[in-house]
Amino acid sequence: MFSTRAMLRALLARLIAPLQGEPAKRHEPPHVLVYSRADCHLCELAWEQLQRARQRFHFSLEKIDISSDPELTARFGDQVPVVCVDGEVRFRGRVNDVLLKRLLDGKANR
Repeated sequence: MFSTRAMLRALLARLIAPLQGEPAKRHEPPHVLVYSRADCHLCELAWEQLQRARQRFHFSLEKIDISSDPELTARFGDQVPVVCVDGEVRFRGRVNDVLLKRLLDGKANR
């Protein structure tokens, strides 16, 4: 059976342990990269969607035209726009607003 002193010691240890860990890391905003090409209607729509979302979720946004790089053209071809969030492909062709919101909400709460 625990004594009062042992219980208090255990309780204090539990309370203090999180304070002794690593300092809280500053979270960087998500980085969204859009692979697109000129004269692509879906690319233009995706870019506009992402610019609107950026006002709410404050992420960095970058666009790369795949026609400027033969390797990217071979990799993505007619699949553009391809939207990557923090280096991971999340959307191809169209951006789903509901899924984008869930993804960015999750990134903001990490």
